[in-house]
Amino acid sequence: MTYKNGEWTGGRIYDPTSGKSYKLTITFKDAKTLKLRGYIGVEALGETMYWTKIQ
Repeated sequence: MTYKNGEWTGGRIYDPTSGKSYKLTITFKDAKTLKLRGYIGVEALGETMYWTKIQ
């Protein structure tokens, strides 16, 4: 992945349930939360997940 303008791009994420890989972008929503956007082809048709740090 490469970092530019506050966003990590060019990565992939794997879903072990479906066995599929998706293109990925990651941004920081705040100091404790990552916004992950996984998609196939066009980013606008993807799905967003938020991962929050527990401590």
